[in-house]
Amino acid sequence: MNRKVNTPAAVRFNHDSFAYEIFDREVIVLNMIDGTYYAFGGSTPQFWEDLVSGRSIDRIIAALEDRGSTALSDVRSSVSSFVGALMEEQILLFQDVDTGALLRLNQSALIAPFAPPTIEKHVDMQDLLTLDPIHDVEPEKGWPRS
Repeated sequence: MNRKVNTPAAVRFNHDSFAYEIFDREVIVLNMIDGTYYAFGGSTPQFWEDLVSGRSIDRIIAALEDRGSTALSDVRSSVSSFVGALMEEQILLFQDVDTGALLRLNQSALIAPFAPPTIEKHVDMQDLLTLDPIHDVEPEKGWPRS
């Protein structure tokens, strides 16, 4: 994740193709179209809700930097690279304005040291997830009857 990226003002989550769940130590994102799933670690659970809700990326970075446990340039660089990688995967989509809402950084963000966000991409379950019979249901007909 050391690529140079132009960070947009804000992003939003691509609900049309992905779903996510936040756990204590990671965020799991599932591509509902092709079955790829992702695990995001580091400090991601601390700022994920703000990120996917369209809050300003600069405001999120500033709040993370205010904790003072990590060099400011490291926080900005790692979060910007993370956002860029998720935009490449189309998990996050460009949004040109901040939602204006107050940040909701996870309370553990206030005490836990910043850890750069990590990305793990898994394709090993694609066949099983896309073979799920719920994907084969026709909305007009419902479940097949025997």
